[in-house]
Order: sequence, then C-alpha cells, then structure tokens
Amino acid sequence: MNKKDTRFFSMSEDEDEEYADDTQAESSLDEIEEFTEDPEFLEKEWERKDRAWEQKQERRARCERV
Repeated sequence: MNKKDTRFFSMSEDEDEEYADDTQAESSLDEIEEFTEDPEFLEKEWERKDRAWEQKQERRARCERV
C-alpha cells in the first residue's frame, strides 16, 4: 500500500495566510486560558479552535488533491 506523504504540501498565498492566522489563534487560546476562569468563554473558544482546526484540515485535503 502506497501512502501519500502529507508532511509537505503547497498552498496558495491566501491559504498560507489563513494557516498562519489559524496557528496564531491556537497559540492565543493557550494564553487566554492562563488568565480566565470563565467556563462558558473557554468552551466557546475551544469550539472556535475546533472549527479552525477542521477548516485547516479541509484546506490541506484540497491542496493534496491538486
């Protein structure tokens, strides 16, 4: 079975910028968690982070098909 190497893929400039934004959002969430104890706020932020991760996976899948 020949499995495709997914470590390297090409992205357009727009996708590259979106990826950078997603990465920044993830690190920002870690910083926010350190300073807040509001469970509702944290839950919403984690949901947002999950959506961003799913979108990043979808973009990677599109790039792999190209």
